[in-house]
Amino acid sequence: MIRHIWLRIVAGICLTGHLCFGSPEQPLIRFERLTVDDGLVNASIIAIFQDHRGFLWLGTETGGMQKYDGYRFTTYRNNPDDPNSISNNTVWSISEDPEGNLWIGTAGKVLNKFDPNTELFTRYPCWSDTLEQKGHDNLFSTCVDHTGKIWVGSYGQGLHRFDPATNIFTNFSTEQGLDANSVRALLQTDSNTLWIGTYSGLNKLDLATHALTSYQSIQKYPNGPGDQAVKALFANDPNELWLTGEENGLYRLNTLTNEFTDYPVPVNDSLKISQRVFYAINATNEGYLWLATRGGGLIRFDPRQKVFRRYIPEPGNPNSLSNDIVQSLLLDVAGTLWIGTNNGLNRIDPSVKPFISHNQQGYGFKGLSDNTIWSFTEDSSGHLWIGTWNGLNRYDPENESIEVFKPEPNNPGAIPSNVIPALYTDPKGQVWVGTWMGLSKYHPASHSFTTYRHDKADPTTLSNRTIFAIAEDQNGFLWLGTNKGLNRFDPQRGKAVNYVNGIINGSDRIRALFIRPDGNLWVGTKRGLFLFDPGRADFTHIPLQEDPNDSRFGRNYISALVEDHNHILWIGTRENGLKKLNPQTGKLWRYNENNGVEQSICGIREDQQGNLWISTGNGLFKYDPVNGRFKRFDRMDGLQSNQFNYGAHYINKKGQLFFGGINGYSHFFPEHIHDNPNIPPVVFTGFQIFNKPVPIGRDSPLKKHINNAAQISLTYKQSVFSFEVAALNFTGATKNQYAYFLEGFDQSWNDMGRRRFITFTNLDPGKYTLKVKASNNDGGWNEKGTSIRILITPPFWQTWWFKAFVAIALILIIYLFFRIRVLTYNRDVVRELLRLLLHMIKHKQYITVKGDGGIIRLNPEEVLWIKAAHNYVEIITPHKTYLIRHTMDAMLKLMPVQQDFVRIHRSYIVRLDKVSRLEKASVFVGETQLPAGRAYRKNLDDIRTHLTN
Repeated sequence: MIRHIWLRIVAGICLTGHLCFGSPEQPLIRFERLTVDDGLVNASIIAIFQDHRGFLWLGTETGGMQKYDGYRFTTYRNNPDDPNSISNNTVWSISEDPEGNLWIGTAGKVLNKFDPNTELFTRYPCWSDTLEQKGHDNLFSTCVDHTGKIWVGSYGQGLHRFDPATNIFTNFSTEQGLDANSVRALLQTDSNTLWIGTYSGLNKLDLATHALTSYQSIQKYPNGPGDQAVKALFANDPNELWLTGEENGLYRLNTLTNEFTDYPVPVNDSLKISQRVFYAINATNEGYLWLATRGGGLIRFDPRQKVFRRYIPEPGNPNSLSNDIVQSLLLDVAGTLWIGTNNGLNRIDPSVKPFISHNQQGYGFKGLSDNTIWSFTEDSSGHLWIGTWNGLNRYDPENESIEVFKPEPNNPGAIPSNVIPALYTDPKGQVWVGTWMGLSKYHPASHSFTTYRHDKADPTTLSNRTIFAIAEDQNGFLWLGTNKGLNRFDPQRGKAVNYVNGIINGSDRIRALFIRPDGNLWVGTKRGLFLFDPGRADFTHIPLQEDPNDSRFGRNYISALVEDHNHILWIGTRENGLKKLNPQTGKLWRYNENNGVEQSICGIREDQQGNLWISTGNGLFKYDPVNGRFKRFDRMDGLQSNQFNYGAHYINKKGQLFFGGINGYSHFFPEHIHDNPNIPPVVFTGFQIFNKPVPIGRDSPLKKHINNAAQISLTYKQSVFSFEVAALNFTGATKNQYAYFLEGFDQSWNDMGRRRFITFTNLDPGKYTLKVKASNNDGGWNEKGTSIRILITPPFWQTWWFKAFVAIALILIIYLFFRIRVLTYNRDVVRELLRLLLHMIKHKQYITVKGDGGIIRLNPEEVLWIKAAHNYVEIITPHKTYLIRHTMDAMLKLMPVQQDFVRIHRSYIVRLDKVSRLEKASVFVGETQLPAGRAYRKNLDDIRTHLTN
């Protein structure tokens, strides 16, 4: 008797009791987890907030506050020695004011303000120890109203209003009409209304008049929470308020009529009354309300159907809720629901691809006999058959069980092999199993198999025991691709016809088959593609080489074949990519890594929309024939792994696709796979100089956080610096793409791929603008991106003021040099003139000149010419040149016989009888040539007359 292995399973991915590979009308829910292994400093998350820039902020029970950008967590903890650190490591609530400051309610009765520019905290104590309720110092809730005032709900000290302009707290307590002095929840629904959840009921505060309204009276407000503790508030509509009471559960208040509707949470063995303590309420875009419970997991409420559904942790299922104590909820701008538990951060992301995966270890449901998947089929009863490396599995969706079939010694009705490369269900509902030891037919009544094997002595048996592919023609014959040729099998007679010799080049290993509408077969072999005509029993080889002379083994090892709805043949090869063949024209196209698809093709399926889904050795690809683009999906999208197996692909009647690999299998409805529509903001998250983070400070290049800085100034010495960037897309963040452009340096955008660091080295001094853009995980780009100006100051010797200083200094030095030289020369000349003239005093006819050292007497007959030079003149004689402080005009007046001297230039006077000749506009005294000026050309006539006479 066949041994049955029945394993009860839990549809872990669904978490709802529905079939995991159910109808397309039931999108499946998958919880993604972030734990301390991912960077959380504390596993208990009691507050979640998203700021206006898109960063996620977490308040932890003992680990302080953390900021999350999709890649890493930045932690802010209390430092006893730093008054600008957070006051306490227990963070209950986080809010944001219009200036972007965060207001944090902590334990320790201190309200904290966090400035994102400086990343410093400012502390504001709320009350003193002299008041009542000593020791109860938690600030449970914070809220910023439309005027920028901060409202703080405390434990035992009532409601506080803080005015940042005056730093003054105002207290509201039971003396002012508050139901209780412990305030757990705050919510502003319009500019004049603040809702207050206290430990003894619901209050409404008019922000204009500060009048308090209590909803404690059951008689006045029937069906309301009365004096129950109200611990959570939520509103999508100012006219509709949702709240939770500690005893009965969920309430809705019509704020126009003040009418309550009670929605009691069911009480049963799995959801006890002690578990109906709700910490938070939120709603998703689908209209569901989500309730965070203490010990009861996460509850989803459908207001339209009035149905509650619970989600709890499931052992062995990493895609279930991580803990049943849920403390905080947040719906972010992208529609992702963040769930803070007592054991990490969870999220339900609507943009995550709904790939559902299962394996032997319990990823999904448990019970698979092996992780290596080779084949699939679905029978007429809706059972999913899964062929593995270690047994045949049948999944029964009705009772959520798996039956495993394996070989049994001495049982001829058992399956003959553990390895199942092929599965097929014929129109009669019979399941055919291709194994390594023959072809088997399953008998559901007896749970047994009839196996057809290879027998060398009988030519009507299979040509080989290993079956790789099964297809059925219009006549009901099964066509089998084996390790040695093509077989036509007659299910009625149990006999086979073998076609081995007709395949050329020894291509007898057949991995893929496809029957055309005309009855001919496409046959994929180890050495290429063939078209087989059953009527003529003839194989026609279809060349697939781009180079006809290229016959290397493995280049065209066919692994998958499918004809699409346009009768175009798609051919998957093991090593040579994807090929497309038009059988009518014979035209061939090849797609490989250059086109965006892998070289190693494992399986091809066409969905009901006409798209191709292609499993490969490195991911699953979708090909859109409209735009001709490939899109890759991998393990990060929820697939079993990046590596798939040959032949492990299937599409059922509902259009659901199945692909198997080395770590189980993945299934999905193609119509549920959509691109992420959320375009992420782009932010700067870090700045480094010489690979060291730069702190914020007065003496630092960073005066404020890099993401808030409009410009950063660097010196020429800071020659190596880096920017870290992030696209705040939390869906598959590791797939975000980046590009940058340095205005003032680059000519085009630089593609960074998934890298988030931009490094510059040895940029010339100047002004630049760094622009960064990024995409989400599906290639949706934020073209606007972000930018920052960069100023690199030059060394002082390259500045304009230094160059100007040097030029002026050189001019001064040159002037002083010549000035000193002239003064020194003048002094020596005067001294020499005095010495000489003392010897010439005997001459009766002389020129008397008053010099610096006294009277100078000079014999005019010895003067050859006189030359002017600024405020002194040079007197040239045959023996010496004299320099005297005088002007040319004054010197001319001193000449005793003026007609003996002629002025030929504004700078020259010559003695007439010393001139030897004239040439054009020059006068020669001996061999010395002196120029004649235009204004004195008339005087040259006197010289010419003198020379003539």
